[in-house]
Amino acid sequence: MSIRLIALDLDGTLLDSAKHVSVRNRAALRQAMDRGIRIVIASGRPKSALPQEVLEIEGISYAITSNGSSIFHLPDMKRIYANDIDSASIRKLLPLIEGADFPCEAAIGGRCYTPRAYFEDPTLFGIPVHMREYVQATRTPIDDMYAFIRDHSCEIEGIFMLIADQALKERTRRQVAQAGDLYITASTPYYLEIADGSVSKAAALDFLTDRLGTSREETAAFGDSLNDLELIEYAGAGIAMGNASDQLKASAQFVTLSNDQDGVAEFIENNCL
Repeated sequence: MSIRLIALDLDGTLLDSAKHVSVRNRAALRQAMDRGIRIVIASGRPKSALPQEVLEIEGISYAITSNGSSIFHLPDMKRIYANDIDSASIRKLLPLIEGADFPCEAAIGGRCYTPRAYFEDPTLFGIPVHMREYVQATRTPIDDMYAFIRDHSCEIEGIFMLIADQALKERTRRQVAQAGDLYITASTPYYLEIADGSVSKAAALDFLTDRLGTSREETAAFGDSLNDLELIEYAGAGIAMGNASDQLKASAQFVTLSNDQDGVAEFIENNCL
């Protein structure tokens, strides 16, 4: 398999359930980079939420973030690709955001802003307690998110809605879909992630492969959730994790072990080295 670039989702893919990069995965990435293979992060997370232990892996120079709304050159943290939500769509979303009884977050230029009440205690909104540390480490609290989103409508790369009730989440998804040409996805059961209609991890990766002089045929991509679907379908080798959704597995060319079984390393060791 002639692979020159590997694109990696983080949560449920490169990261184990404890949100760490295993020793084996780290070693496989090092071996791949030593052979000249580029490693690219492709995450739904905004830049401010990228784990420090991932950023510290020497040789990883690019991160696709916010589901493909941005690409950052990690050595200098410059945003080299930007695909923000059209301000007209944001204005159409404002009535929904104003009346929401669930938290709405906004990502701008790689930083994620969140309602103060959610920042202080996500469990008040039915979100798992383990999210508290993550939110407080990666978010900036805002007292009035509606006014914040309204006042920054021309520079928002992503809106993230935290909705624990699945029936409410589906109703909200349908309402969001009526606001314009928007990309709507979910990386966890309680997230509803919104970006510009032309956004996807695949579109951002296509920009990056062109910039780096590689091709989709020379690309391997790993993922586990529906926000990885376009990425998996784009790559010459699309790999679903063992813990991936059934839909993603059906669209992938390969299925590897789960994220807790070093599935990324398992595939790289056997197919890319």
